[in-house]
Amino acid sequence: MKDAEWLATLLRYGLLKAIFTPSPPQRKLRELTRHRSYLVEERARKVDQLQKTLEGTNVKLADVVSDLLDKPARAILQALANGETDSRQLASLALGQVRASQDELERALTGEVTAHHRFMLSELLKQIDDLDAAIGRTSQQIANRLPFG
Repeated sequence: MKDAEWLATLLRYGLLKAIFTPSPPQRKLRELTRHRSYLVEERARKVDQLQKTLEGTNVKLADVVSDLLDKPARAILQALANGETDSRQLASLALGQVRASQDELERALTGEVTAHHRFMLSELLKQIDDLDAAIGRTSQQIANRLPFG
């Protein structure tokens, strides 16, 4: 009871600051942006796992491409996941689309990819695709709810 009286006295003299409570649309927008941030972080974790899996195979794809998930690298990763092991064939998937030479690509793509690695690569690529789709859907929801958009 004394606490309530004390708070009432402070309020009367203007010593308490009002607390900002966002409106329901603002709260929903905040929830969406937090969810999108979580999805982006999760995608980054999956890309890190993908890189770690490649390191376990001794495939140095990240050394010859600027982005591990751009079109040429993605084609190589998908071929690895599908069982392709010939470094010359893998390198031909990116030739002309990356700055590395044929020999550099072949050296970078020489490694030992086991059935376990193929499974992991396949799963991680699917999860990254799913996260990309979820990020897109969430971004669209955010854009739809912005008052000026």
